[in-house]
Amino acid sequence: MKGLIGLSPTTLVQLTSYNDIQAWDGSQDSWPSLPEQFVERETVRVLNPMPQRTKNVIPVEDRRPVYGYREFIISPNDLSEFVTCSENGIWPRIKPMGASKELRDIEMPYRSRRIELTKTTKVNLMTSLDIDH
Repeated sequence: MKGLIGLSPTTLVQLTSYNDIQAWDGSQDSWPSLPEQFVERETVRVLNPMPQRTKNVIPVEDRRPVYGYREFIISPNDLSEFVTCSENGIWPRIKPMGASKELRDIEMPYRSRRIELTKTTKVNLMTSLDIDH
């Protein structure tokens, strides 16, 4: 993804997942290197494992031209509860792209609790970017 609103168009964000740190380490030589003049700064963060969404690979027909890339700052102690609130208060609605009143009623306590757990948040609009290698 590249920045549209909130991040500059020259900011690229790539999200990948691996089964474990050894799989990530073993894959590093398989990616092409960009010439130094094209990279101002590169960062890699190892994230805590979390339950995955239902699709490990997003099929081309499900990809969108614009994504909202949200960042949440929470206490590390609240991670498990935050994930539970996201899975039960956000993803049920996102998955079918709509919801019934019954589903909204079930989600609301989780959504409210997730707001309470969040110290800060921001949303960046990102355009989809496919990189062939």
